[in-house]
Amino acid sequence: MIAAPMPLSDLDTWTLVAGGLVAHADEHMETQEWEHLVALLEVQPDGPALDEWLARLMDAQQLETVFAELAPLADPADRERVLYRAWQVALSDGEASEVEASMHQRVADRLGVAAEQAEAWRAEWSRLASRRAELSVGLAAWLANLDGRLDAAEASQFTDLLERAPISVGRRLDLGEQLHAPPALDDLVTQVAALPMDERLAVLRDLAPMVHASARGQQERAAYLDVARRFGVDEARAAALLEA
Repeated sequence: MIAAPMPLSDLDTWTLVAGGLVAHADEHMETQEWEHLVALLEVQPDGPALDEWLARLMDAQQLETVFAELAPLADPADRERVLYRAWQVALSDGEASEVEASMHQRVADRLGVAAEQAEAWRAEWSRLASRRAELSVGLAAWLANLDGRLDAAEASQFTDLLERAPISVGRRLDLGEQLHAPPALDDLVTQVAALPMDERLAVLRDLAPMVHASARGQQERAAYLDVARRFGVDEARAAALLEA
């Protein structure tokens, strides 16, 4: 048996392996998929351990070996969390492919989740991801304009977020106009606060690069922590997401 490279929880181990398999489904694991996967973990591994996991996840054959040897997850809620996180990897580049859906279903089968349930979850999570992406884009536009000055780095980061959003090209064009005419903050916050917690945390992960892109940043950082609080996310957790 191949020993685990670090003492992760069962949930986080399954998250890495399931997400890695989905990322490899199209025969190429992209950097953004890896970064997105690590951000979903309950506990962030330290540097050496993270490098060790990365080396393992980049090797599809090793990953398959670990997958075959993983102990089942007893808690149905944990099985759903693993599948949710693995599907976020599929959506991280803007669109989930059929081959990624097939691999996701393979993971669901291994977890003992019925095909009909897994398919329904994928549809619901894709819908939520599209809704969350639109709200993230609106909040990113608001942050970019917060201090009355739009930096080139902020505009570039906004464009990157928009291009990765799991929404149609036509809708991206419409949302792109928000960079110069952001929607009202209170409405955005109300809508985000109504999302499941995992989606609210995903919004904060989407927004963190916008804070770092500002040439000044302190005002944006304070605003980020304030909207996180209004989402129902405590400051310590929001700060950790910002620094990840």
